Amino acid sequence: VSTQSTGRLFGSVGMSLSLTSIAQLAFFFVFVVISLSAPTCNNNKFPRQDCGYSGINQQQCEAKGCCWNPYEHDPWCFFPNGGTVQTYTIVSVTPTQNGITAILKKTLNGSTIYGDDITPLTMTVYMETETRIRIKIFDPNTDRYEIPQVVFSRPTITTKPPSVDYRFSYIDNPFGFAVTRASTGAVLFNSSSPSSDSFNGLTFKDQYLEISTQILGSSQNLYGLGEKVRPLLLDSRTYTMWNADVQTPVNQNIYGSHPFFMQLDASTGDAYGVFLASSNGMDVTVSEGYVTYRVIGGIFDFYIFTGPSPADVVSQYQNFIGLPHLPPYWGLGWHQCKYGWHTLDVVEGVVAKYKENNIPLDTIWTDIDYMNAYKDFTWDPDRFPVSQVQQFINTLHSNGQHYVLITDPGIFIEVGYKPYDDGLTDRAFVLDANGAVFHGRVWPGTTAFPNFLDPNTTNYWQSQIEYFLSSTPIDGLWIDMNEISNFCNGECETPVSDRKLGFDPNNPPYAINNFNGRAALNSRTISMDAVHSIGDKKYLEYDVHNLFGLTESIATKTALENIKKERSFVISRSTFPSSGKHTGHWLGDNHSEWSDLYYSIPGVLNMAMFGVPLVGADTCGFVGTTTEELCGRWQQVAAFYPFARNHADINSPEQEPYIWPSVANITRQMLGIRYSLLPYFYTLFFYAHTQGSTVWRPLFFEFPTDAKTVSIDTQFMVGPAILVTPVLTSGATTVSGYFPASVWYDFYTGAQVPNPSQGRTVNLDAPFEKINFHLRGGYVIPTNIKPQLTTSATRKNPFQLIVTLDLNGNAKGSLVWDDGISLNVVNQKAYSEISFNVQTQSSGSSGQLSASGTFGYISGQTYDSVYIYGVGSAPTKASVNGNSISSNNIVYDAEAKTVLFHGLSASLDKPLTLSWS
Repeated sequence: VSTQSTGRLFGSVGMSLSLTSIAQLAFFFVFVVISLSAPTCNNNKFPRQDCGYSGINQQQCEAKGCCWNPYEHDPWCFFPNGGTVQTYTIVSVTPTQNGITAILKKTLNGSTIYGDDITPLTMTVYMETETRIRIKIFDPNTDRYEIPQVVFSRPTITTKPPSVDYRFSYIDNPFGFAVTRASTGAVLFNSSSPSSDSFNGLTFKDQYLEISTQILGSSQNLYGLGEKVRPLLLDSRTYTMWNADVQTPVNQNIYGSHPFFMQLDASTGDAYGVFLASSNGMDVTVSEGYVTYRVIGGIFDFYIFTGPSPADVVSQYQNFIGLPHLPPYWGLGWHQCKYGWHTLDVVEGVVAKYKENNIPLDTIWTDIDYMNAYKDFTWDPDRFPVSQVQQFINTLHSNGQHYVLITDPGIFIEVGYKPYDDGLTDRAFVLDANGAVFHGRVWPGTTAFPNFLDPNTTNYWQSQIEYFLSSTPIDGLWIDMNEISNFCNGECETPVSDRKLGFDPNNPPYAINNFNGRAALNSRTISMDAVHSIGDKKYLEYDVHNLFGLTESIATKTALENIKKERSFVISRSTFPSSGKHTGHWLGDNHSEWSDLYYSIPGVLNMAMFGVPLVGADTCGFVGTTTEELCGRWQQVAAFYPFARNHADINSPEQEPYIWPSVANITRQMLGIRYSLLPYFYTLFFYAHTQGSTVWRPLFFEFPTDAKTVSIDTQFMVGPAILVTPVLTSGATTVSGYFPASVWYDFYTGAQVPNPSQGRTVNLDAPFEKINFHLRGGYVIPTNIKPQLTTSATRKNPFQLIVTLDLNGNAKGSLVWDDGISLNVVNQKAYSEISFNVQTQSSGSSGQLSASGTFGYISGQTYDSVYIYGVGSAPTKASVNGNSISSNNIVYDAEAKTVLFHGLSASLDKPLTLSWS
């Protein structure tokens, strides 16, 4: 470091900028400037920084000034020692009302492998909230791409918060910055390399941006960087952000991109989150001790969330990107679909068989089979006659059931086809580089794609949905193929040759690891020079590719709610940060394999962190042939999925749960439990919608200081009170589960897991017909008694409160209740929010439960009963709201140590007091 360089610090003590010597910082910055002469290749230095692309040979590699050395799975073509040169220094700093603005200039020419460095740059730092800081680095002289505000709104905050839990510091020359936690000094982001060969400093070129951050702490527990099929805890590898239609390979980019990660320090329980607000393609490489971003366009726009707990981080992140959608209550019921139901008679037969087998079913789905020649917004006149479809929908609705259909974004190019004609009239389609409608190809043939980036396209989309629903009033839409998926690599007809961009957008200088093989960006999607627009402002597919699924979700949700005047139900395959504000998600085209059952758990947990709580996997697997055992075990897990659906491919045999008597029995039992627990699920969704939280969550969310929880992804929690330990391997009749320090009750028997004061691993009996799940002491769980075959019937039944006493004999919980379908229930306060508090004495044999809150939704329902776990001796008398309960209505089980107070008939719409002694 030059002797003229100074460190500067601002943060929680205010906005005054003070000079600070390097030695006073909690971290050190050491740089060695690498000579730009002939490269020095150290073949034994790992990890290597990839300099090549799929198929590069030695001659091509060395022509780029890089090193060539074949070695196992590491890049064979890699940067010389030190990679690119540190090129920037801060030349001026100006304080602002809530941060600083700094000017950065290039001081030394860097590698030109990926283009010329841009100079000057501007860095703006915004202290936005007490727990969120923004660092934005951009080219002040060029209008470079940023995510459009109309798609993903970021607040503009110009005043500083009264206090903050972070400090920002920087080094002038060579440039580096860091964010630390003010309360502890822990480093949350540090772009300066701790040694000369760990990672590069800031690189900023037209099509290549690179920056790294140190990952410090006693353990490198990183999560996020999805969407991926993989374990929950991130390991050292490259995570590519580029939405792609591919059948769920492990550790490869798939349907969604979420450039957000969280680190947990289990020694303190503190966590923080880092979000890069960019929709450009990128590789994010996790290495031991650091994370490196390599982005092929746009700017750097980082948001850092200080937590400090994992739940706090996720809440802060979700409040920033947009709080999750509150689904209709029926959307939490059981769903059934299969690709290959070729006629309406088949679909009706499935619904009938569910009823015959006494298995709950809320929603039946139909894949593209219903369409006339696979064209959106059509019915096949022979296989799905509209008049019969209308009767079918009416029957479903009279039974409290629902119908959801698939819709793909590809609009068949055919004059006389209304969606195409209207799209031309409304100028609603994505264009090619010459200004003509872009031609892709999906199921119906040659297709156009709506320009969902423009909010005006919502009017076009809404008109198509409204026309379709006017004759067949289905209940929700399943939007698929929206990565965008294309059966060609780019243009499907005559390639556009008159390119005016001055570069090849499909193959930029740096090739991200698309499809795990650095495939061209237009592989299985549309051309990167296709043009989207917002009004007169044009955007290249190169920049907005990852936004298509999000923008279609926004348009579809808006259209359905405008048309139906009720809460929308949309399930999307492709997602991006803020998708959960508009849609749910399923984990895509998985396989009927035990490994995919396992991968569904980290898949759901990750999407929950990303703000998409309404998520689940295709139960029993989509591709391939399931087995009775696999399907039975999967139905057990699926009973807890936030979004629960059985779905199979056209080439897969039937796998509805009634196919096997054993699976039918499992499904009846588990969906009965699910439907009873839905008030608890719905309350969790409400808090996710209003506060930012999760429905499913990893164990470390609830026990962040227990180091044994950090990598657990074979168990999961539903809210704070339910711990599920499923069987995930064939032939198993026992399962091992970890129980953090707490009281845990077996749901079925009430038996306590021994040694509640410490974490312990327990081997549990798990015969085929049983999934183990336990209730955590200290909670009140609201349920409906007597589950029915639909959510609409079940939710009308009286309530039972399940109480699980903690070591002190206390418990708490809540219930949010509304009509389950209306819009704007929060703003209109058209809901009840009831808090439960339980305090007991004498090992639980004496105590009181109180229920109080706000009662904005008058349901007319009652509390039927209260069931308490952990009661050491029998109560002999009880009263509800001052009225004595008959001793016949007090049932104590000495072996299970449970007590049931039933026949209460107390109003749900008023405060409640239950006392016993």
